[in-house]
Amino acid sequence: MSSQQDLILNWADQVLIARLQATAFVTGAGGVGKSKIIAEIKKKYAGACLVTALMAKVACAIGGKTLHSAFKIPIAGVISGILEERQLDGITILTIDEVALLDMYLINQIDQILRKAKKTEQPFGGLITVLFVDFLQLPPINTSTNQKEELKYIFDSHIWKNIVTFVLTKNMRTNEDPTYGDVLLRWREGEMIGEEQSFLKERSISSRLNTCKDYEIVAKK
Repeated sequence: MSSQQDLILNWADQVLIARLQATAFVTGAGGVGKSKIIAEIKKKYAGACLVTALMAKVACAIGGKTLHSAFKIPIAGVISGILEERQLDGITILTIDEVALLDMYLINQIDQILRKAKKTEQPFGGLITVLFVDFLQLPPINTSTNQKEELKYIFDSHIWKNIVTFVLTKNMRTNEDPTYGDVLLRWREGEMIGEEQSFLKERSISSRLNTCKDYEIVAKK
């Protein structure tokens, strides 16, 4: 764990001790250790942490649940149930990975579901919430009932007003190959040259995950 990662875990400790509700936003390029922090939070607060992500593949990779499964969010108008307070017994920390995929409407819906389930007006039902994202990856999915409406990002939501921000800059994945790390950063920012594209193609590998199995694994959690 880097000092930057430790800072986030220490923040969570302090908020828990003070019994406060707080929302944090953790960002940084790929390889800075966002998934490692999720794993450490899950391990440290076992039984008290709800780990989630929008996509099943991501939820599977971090050992969590999809947002729709965790919060009984209707899919294509089909209601699968209502989240009840007893289903959140013992849960004090919520993590949501890859929140760049969530638009304002979906994050607001999650906020309202938790407030209703926990019978409180505190953000996210009073849960300490940690959002993980790299906004330079994928845009959000438009969940507005009016698809012609301008896309609203998660940071357009009211939950963003009092958020604590942590920016991770130390790349843990490319420590032993800084050249590779620099190329990835330029790729992330859209500044790659032709030679660097060839450099990355030589290192590319195919995905070993099977989408159908991902959904089956997450559905059982």
